[in-house]
Amino acid sequence: MTTLQQVRGIYERVVIDAAAPVPAYVENQDAVQFQELSEYAFVRVNFGMMQEANVGCEATEHIRGSLVCEIYTKKGTGPGRGLEIAQPVIQALSALNAITAPAGQLITARTGRIVGPTQAHLQERPHHFTRFSCAIYARVP
Repeated sequence: MTTLQQVRGIYERVVIDAAAPVPAYVENQDAVQFQELSEYAFVRVNFGMMQEANVGCEATEHIRGSLVCEIYTKKGTGPGRGLEIAQPVIQALSALNAITAPAGQLITARTGRIVGPTQAHLQERPHHFTRFSCAIYARVP
């Protein structure tokens, strides 16, 4: 049986791998002194609707939600670094839509339209902030 953690893990792994060598963190990891890092990424996966109601048979699992990626870079170096980190992550997430699920694969992961990146100059923090988000769709047979 597929778990929500396995679905979450697919999206988190894409972001972590595409952001490398910049460290990427996910929710509920051990405490990290983020203020001490010059740059890092943070990814959140939130779940929404979980199934499709079908007439005449059982509901099917069609998981939907959202992914938010936040990128923090050293303040004072301009917005370009955050965009440099975001670009390969956005491309990797978009590439999920081009993959044909191989036979036997339990989870088919897709993304919706990516919104952003937007940027902000954070007050009282040593980081510049770059953020983008997208809808996620996962089908589990």
